[in-house]
Amino acid sequence: MDQTTALTLVGAEELSPRLREITLQTKALATPVDFPLGANPSGETKVRVLLPANYGNHADRRYPVLYLLHGGTENYTAWTTPDAGGRTEELTEGDELIVVMPDGGFAGGYSDWYNAGSYGPPQWATYHLDQLIPWVDATFRTIDDRSGRAIAGLSMGGAALRYAAYRPDLFCATASFSGDIDILQPESEWRNDGKFVAGLIWGDPDQQELRWRRMNGPDLAANLVNTDIALYAGDTGAPESTFISAAAEAMHSRLLELGIEHHYTRYEGYGHDWQTFNRAFGEWLPLMRTALIEADPAPGTFVYETADKHFEIFGWRVDLDGAEGFTRLEKHSDKRLTLNGVGDATVSFPLQMGRDGLAAVTVIDSDGDERALKVTSPRDGLERSSVTVSLQDGAAEVVFG
Repeated sequence: MDQTTALTLVGAEELSPRLREITLQTKALATPVDFPLGANPSGETKVRVLLPANYGNHADRRYPVLYLLHGGTENYTAWTTPDAGGRTEELTEGDELIVVMPDGGFAGGYSDWYNAGSYGPPQWATYHLDQLIPWVDATFRTIDDRSGRAIAGLSMGGAALRYAAYRPDLFCATASFSGDIDILQPESEWRNDGKFVAGLIWGDPDQQELRWRRMNGPDLAANLVNTDIALYAGDTGAPESTFISAAAEAMHSRLLELGIEHHYTRYEGYGHDWQTFNRAFGEWLPLMRTALIEADPAPGTFVYETADKHFEIFGWRVDLDGAEGFTRLEKHSDKRLTLNGVGDATVSFPLQMGRDGLAAVTVIDSDGDERALKVTSPRDGLERSSVTVSLQDGAAEVVFG
């Protein structure tokens, strides 16, 4: 499905020479009339977009995009409402940058909701990652690959880092400002006062632990090896001194363990408020600008760990038939992959490799035994070549060329 057609434009309003407020409609957010956290049967949602001051004067110029995610109990207006604390229009004045500020719900969690196993709306991650980004790229003059995208957020919107780790093919830089990046922290509001809502989003953390880990920062940290990362947190008051600073420290420790470079800043005496958020945002912007200049649109090597049984990353698609759990796909070079997981995996090669044809493909199992794999070539409308790999021993190396 063309995801640009998944959204319907309802209306747009110019709030200032740079700022637009846009109303969209999507089935991904169309909650029924009996939904416990507010019905939205039409699926309408709003997003604010800040354009560069000279956007209308350069019809051939394309711009990078920064996605900013708001915190819990706030909405898409927070970043551009100075009376409430948001200074984004001021802080990005003069930047050659498009800033997109979508809604994420009062307590949406930036995830597709579990809804006691019935799934369905609200599907915030589907809307933000699979629908809104293609729509923005089709509507505005953007640099439409990961080298032209950054994502950041505050508090609940620290899920920006989780989005970047879940989809490292979409973003080259990410930042968390006092962010909700480790939802499994024992003191997290999701595990305490917010556990009813968290149960709707991810299920019971004991019975549905894998669903929680699927979008949890430390569990996905390895995926950020090609991403510019910045973590900011204060150390005073609640929730800053309870689980927010602990979450930042947990993510920092995990990144150090993995040997992944990142920026980590703790503000002594700062709490969970706009003083902290705006300071962090202002200090991060120069780092983001540098990352956008230096980013690689298609890294030659990558690591991707996920609890999804069907996923596509950097042009590679993997479909698993086996037990639930995490799978790790690592591309070491243009001729070698390793795959760790359980069951049988069908690995589909990037489209261009399928078109160009493939030489012999060999799999090496965990015991070092080699065997040739049959390559399913494109035919009958299939777009890609693929191979099926058995992971019964837990790991396999795929060599091709």
